[in-house]
Amino acid sequence: MSVKSVVGGVLGAFIFVAAPVLARVTQIDVSVVEPFAGGAGFGNTGAYERARGMVEYEADFFLLRPVDAARGNRKIIYDVTNRGRKFIHFRLMDARPPSVAVGNDPKTAEDAGNGLFFRMGYTLAWSGWDSEAPRNANGMAMKPIVATDQGKPIVRVIRDELVSGTRNRADAAQ
Repeated sequence: MSVKSVVGGVLGAFIFVAAPVLARVTQIDVSVVEPFAGGAGFGNTGAYERARGMVEYEADFFLLRPVDAARGNRKIIYDVTNRGRKFIHFRLMDARPPSVAVGNDPKTAEDAGNGLFFRMGYTLAWSGWDSEAPRNANGMAMKPIVATDQGKPIVRVIRDELVSGTRNRADAAQ
């Protein structure tokens, strides 16, 4: 059996078995909005503000956005967290945090590094997506939704097998 037929069969089973699901944002709670970097301006874009909150399914999110939206470029850079940690300001803007906890809670002009994306008017966004990411040291995570059937959690063992390096060139040509 080829990989394509296995994948097709699995996808077909998911499509056949899965019932339609409606997912939507019903509420956004922003717990704190405060100046970033003491209100320091970044070129023509001006000052940024920090916003932090949670959505209904309990995924942490964090924004650094221009205080005056009209001065921004109306674009978002979404930085995918790694184990709940923010990295874009260190990797692409030369910021050097004194510790992981401080780096994961940017507040100062030093946390902006060279300020490249701020001067260009971008909004920086992060959200927790890993349910196992540590929340200590300002880490970002999410609380997963548990699928239920008449109030009982749906739990099953799912196995997958990947085999690498078993084909030779002659097989690949066919």
